[in-house]
Amino acid sequence: GMYASGRIELPSSPALTVPDTSVILRDGHSYVFVLGKDMRVSQHVVEIGRRRGSALEIVGGLAEQAQIVRSGGAFLNDGASVTLVNAEARAQ
Repeated sequence: GMYASGRIELPSSPALTVPDTSVILRDGHSYVFVLGKDMRVSQHVVEIGRRRGSALEIVGGLAEQAQIVRSGGAFLNDGASVTLVNAEARAQ
C-alpha cells in the first residue's frame, strides 16, 4: 500500500479557551467549577470544542467573564467554599 501525510489548515476564529486542567470529566460529561461572589464554586456542564496544546475551546455552557478553578477541581464538590491563591505566592 501507499502512505500519505498531510496537514489540514482550518480558519482561525475567536474562541473562549480554558486550560485543560480546569476541565473535569465525570459521568460522561465535561465540567468546570465557576467561582461565585460568595467564594463558593458551582459545577457547570460545558461543551468542549477544539484542543490546541493545553488549551480547550469551550463552545457552550460558560460565560466569557466567569472565574473558573484552574486546577484541583477533581477534589471539589458543587457548593464548596474556596480561597483564592495568587499564582506567584503559590510558586514560593
